[in-house]
Amino acid sequence: MSFLVDTNILLRSADSRHPMYEAAINSVSILKRQKNQLYIMPQNLIEFWNVCTRPLDKNGLGYSLTETQAEIKKIKSFFP
Repeated sequence: MSFLVDTNILLRSADSRHPMYEAAINSVSILKRQKNQLYIMPQNLIEFWNVCTRPLDKNGLGYSLTETQAEIKKIKSFFP
């Protein structure tokens, strides 16, 4: 089966401090282990960039541009 991964899953998977971090990681792992196809779209990366680079006090992750680029590189290598 094929699934489009929601940006919130990507964000929770990138933030080990978030209470839903483990649930996000585990859900993706289970779906991959079951041989499901998981996909992302350009919109996911735009939303991810927006939240990652937004300051913590503005409901973002407060990542630097370099940190955000590294996270996006990981995402793109993990999802087609």
